[in-house]
Amino acid sequence: MTAAAYLGAMSHPLDSAYLKLVRAVEHLEQTEAETQRFVESNPYVPIVDYDFESMEHLVRIRVIGEPPMRLGLLAGDTIHNLRSALDHLIYQLAALDPDTARGDKTQYPIFDDPEKFDAMPTYYLEGVPDRYRAMLRTAQPYNPRYALLGPLARLDNRDKYRLVEPIAGSTLMATLYPDPPDSIYDIRGADRVVYFEDGAVLARFRSYGHVTVEVRDFTYYIRFGPQAQVGLGTDGMRLLVDRIAEILASFRAAFD
Repeated sequence: MTAAAYLGAMSHPLDSAYLKLVRAVEHLEQTEAETQRFVESNPYVPIVDYDFESMEHLVRIRVIGEPPMRLGLLAGDTIHNLRSALDHLIYQLAALDPDTARGDKTQYPIFDDPEKFDAMPTYYLEGVPDRYRAMLRTAQPYNPRYALLGPLARLDNRDKYRLVEPIAGSTLMATLYPDPPDSIYDIRGADRVVYFEDGAVLARFRSYGHVTVEVRDFTYYIRFGPQAQVGLGTDGMRLLVDRIAEILASFRAAFD
């Protein structure tokens, strides 16, 4: 359903949460489109050179163009609206207890550890009836089904103070043709995710002959977030839309 359709027929307490989810999808579609345009510009090229110091052949990344920070702006808008959809849910749940006033710091709790969930500040769920806390305790990142809520929360907090960084990473499949045939040895791929800085090494090998390298598959992705943290790609954001829609749907009966 489009945002306009919701605005024309708002009658359920969760309509504002669904509107936030719809808005997230609109931002996500724009993020996907502009990310694809960047990828299609062929901004990264694998090259092979020789390191005389280590006496190794290296497959490196040549960076022709960096991801535009606008991608981070669009991703941040997507992430914030996804997070807000959950907060709107809690805001409405907090109105269901007639004996407890809704707090001014009400929010959807997101914790990577069930013990931290149990020890959360009381104001997170002030006014939310106790019978709904078990459901909220299940829909947390320590449940593999909702694992992406963790990076969602971290990136939303980051987006409040700085742009979410777009970062490129890669997988590489290549065929090596040594001359003579047995002249190649000590082939090593990257032992971790390779982030695209100019000259980053994707693979290395040694040879005492001549080697032709044929790159068979060079694919890369754009994800959002610092290198040291688990980030989100647009596919992860798509999955989050589905998971958050599930969470909202599981609470609809609370208002009927």
